[in-house]
Amino acid sequence: MWRIEVFFEWQGQWWLQQVNHDSSLTDEHREGLNAYALCQAQLRITMRDRCKHLGHDIP
Repeated sequence: MWRIEVFFEWQGQWWLQQVNHDSSLTDEHREGLNAYALCQAQLRITMRDRCKHLGHDIP
């Protein structure tokens, strides 16, 4: 189960790194992509936390 937690942690961090990643975009486009990236990061972190809760007794 720990592998799944590590994977979701990695994915969440990757999505956070995508925020403000491309400076060639318009402000509106960047705002939309940033919102999407933050939403995806939060989703992965929530999934990681859920796995920790459900699998705390699983090695």
